[in-house]
Amino acid sequence: LRPACPNVGAWSGVAAFLSTTMAEQSSSQSSSDILVRPIEPDDRAAMVEVFSRGLLSYCDRPTCRPSLAHAFRTYVQKALSGENEDLQNLRQVYDLGQPEIAGAQKGNYWVAVNSKDGRIVGCVGLEKKEDGAAELRRMSVSAESQGKGVGRTLARTLEAWARKQGFQRIFLTTLNFQVPACILYEKEGYKAVEEKFEDLAAVQPFMSESGVATIRYYEKHLA
Repeated sequence: LRPACPNVGAWSGVAAFLSTTMAEQSSSQSSSDILVRPIEPDDRAAMVEVFSRGLLSYCDRPTCRPSLAHAFRTYVQKALSGENEDLQNLRQVYDLGQPEIAGAQKGNYWVAVNSKDGRIVGCVGLEKKEDGAAELRRMSVSAESQGKGVGRTLARTLEAWARKQGFQRIFLTTLNFQVPACILYEKEGYKAVEEKFEDLAAVQPFMSESGVATIRYYEKHLA
């Protein structure tokens, strides 16, 4: 288990402000308008668009410095184009199409669909790991649908699946400047267990320029 995350006073003020802002935004669309279902082959192009635009929207926020925005854009591009990346191998990484077998855990990958017009507005994956753990990955919500309950619905669908599969723990990583995502995870009961201040170029060798960021690690026990 990683050591407890230090309490950063400035974080609580920013989080409180954005939490109120997100609550105000959510009034224009109910989460009941959102249908979450497993991804289908024909969804991939729309899912990739949502994943890309949703994450890149963070680069336009005041919490994202220009050098970090560049590094983050490179990260998203690599996630979409790298041969060994999970988004190029959805079936293998997320156990798609595999039959459910009693006692055997498996992951999954979902898309959130606006039931009014059929548009895909969000996505998330659960990858099986060792020792009864699974990783929440590739959570993204389209910019126009952020703050409207889509992420919450995705997270709860994923958790229900994880419990059904018998996973004991879900973990994830995110970056500190992704404040709305951090707020969502904490509201859903995820605990920050570590923060690491790192240069993304050092941990992601494909990045050509420095982008210093705080990587935040979360986990949630399902027992």
